[in-house]
Amino acid sequence: CKFYKNFYHGIVALEQTELNMKDCKIFGNGNKEGRYPQMWIENSIANIENTEVYESVNGNGIYVESGGVLLYKVRTYGNSYGVYAECNRCVAIKDCEIKDGVYP
Repeated sequence: CKFYKNFYHGIVALEQTELNMKDCKIFGNGNKEGRYPQMWIENSIANIENTEVYESVNGNGIYVESGGVLLYKVRTYGNSYGVYAECNRCVAIKDCEIKDGVYP
């Protein structure tokens, strides 16, 4: 699957959503008018495997407002922050590559 060139976010998971992703590419989402992460996870559970999140227009790769996230074999690059989690959020990261944060 591919999620790309959306004006705001590529994916938003809100209010007790259970998001399971595997073998996806999320890239080129957002715009220069605001800071929109490619993936926004709030009050939800996300299991993301073997996925690339890269080249955000003007935002973070994966933003975790609340909830729990498992990243397994995820690769992020060319985002302001690869993964940005608010205080006291549960993010498990295993066998990932998170690089080239380019905070403007």
